[in-house]
Amino acid sequence: MNRRKMVAYLRKNIPKYGLQAVKDDLVKRQLYAPIEVEAAVREALKPEDPFRQIKIGLAAAGGVFLLATVAMWVFWMRPPAPRPAPSPDMPMPAVRPALAVAPASDPDAAVKSLEEGRAAFKSARLEEALADFDEALRLDPASAPARAER
Repeated sequence: MNRRKMVAYLRKNIPKYGLQAVKDDLVKRQLYAPIEVEAAVREALKPEDPFRQIKIGLAAAGGVFLLATVAMWVFWMRPPAPRPAPSPDMPMPAVRPALAVAPASDPDAAVKSLEEGRAAFKSARLEEALADFDEALRLDPASAPARAER
């Protein structure tokens, strides 16, 4: 008999036979250790928690939620299936050629034009600033600051 069954046995039989008689029965006739019987008696004499079943249900629901979360995480985080190897008679996809960017023809002039464009923009001369940024891009097509300022 485990602790829960012993507590149920005590709660059922203490009102009928009395506390001492039930304790003696458990210790002498059923051969349980006195310390186990005392612990079960203390638990049996406490009032039963009316929300015990609700708490157990909530704990079970939390466990189910945790398992579902872990299962979804594992499902979404698994590596993708390998792609099948292309067959020899399968046409290859078209490849876009990379954009060729010409090297800067005059980087110092491009920086100077960029600075002039910034100064013109600060003084609200927008047409002149746009022309300076275009000139900086013409001189150095790979200039990210010139593209950003334009």
